[in-house]
Amino acid sequence: MKRLTLAAALLFAFAAHANPVVVVDGAAYCAGVAVTPQHIVTNQHCTDKMATVAVKTQNGQRFIATVVAESSTDDLAVVKVEPSVLDPVTFGEITELRVGSPVTAVGHPNKNNWVTTTGAAIGMALVDKTQLYVLHSAQTDVGNSGGALYDARGQLIGINAALSKRGHGSLAVPITIVVKFLEQAGVR
Repeated sequence: MKRLTLAAALLFAFAAHANPVVVVDGAAYCAGVAVTPQHIVTNQHCTDKMATVAVKTQNGQRFIATVVAESSTDDLAVVKVEPSVLDPVTFGEITELRVGSPVTAVGHPNKNNWVTTTGAAIGMALVDKTQLYVLHSAQTDVGNSGGALYDARGQLIGINAALSKRGHGSLAVPITIVVKFLEQAGVR
C-alpha cells in the first residue's frame, strides 16, 4: 500500500470537513484560521488598525468581519464573523515539535488557489531580540501570512507570519503565543 505524503493526508482530511483556513482581505491580502465558529486569527499586518475586513471561506462563503483585537508586538489579530458558521481548527502542542519534524503550511499565496506546502521544522528563531518564531522550510509566499502551520497530526502549531530575512525558511508565530493572545482577547 502506498503511503500518503503529509500534504496529501491533510488535503484528504480537509475534504472530509470544512477547511478552517480562510482568506482575509484587509490592509493586506492574507490567510486566516478559524479558531472558534465565529473567530479567525490572522496576522496584525493583515488588518492593521482596520475596523472590518472581508473574509472568504474555501467553500465560497463571504463575510464582513469585525476586527476585535490586534497585537503589533506578536503580529496577531482576531476577527469575528456573524453568524457562527466556521469549522474551528484543532490546536497542537509546540513542545512536541523537534528539528526535522514534518510541518505543513496552508495559505492562499499571490491570490491564487489554496496552496499546501510541506517542509520540516528547522528550529525556533528569535527575531529583533524580542519575538520568538517557529522557523520552518515549508515554502510560503505573499498571501500565506496569517495561514496555518500544522504538525504531522494536522493540528495547528503556528500562524505563518513572514519569510526569514536571511532567506533560510519561513517564520510562524508559535501556538503558545497565539493561545495567550486569544485568551487576552477573550476569545478562548
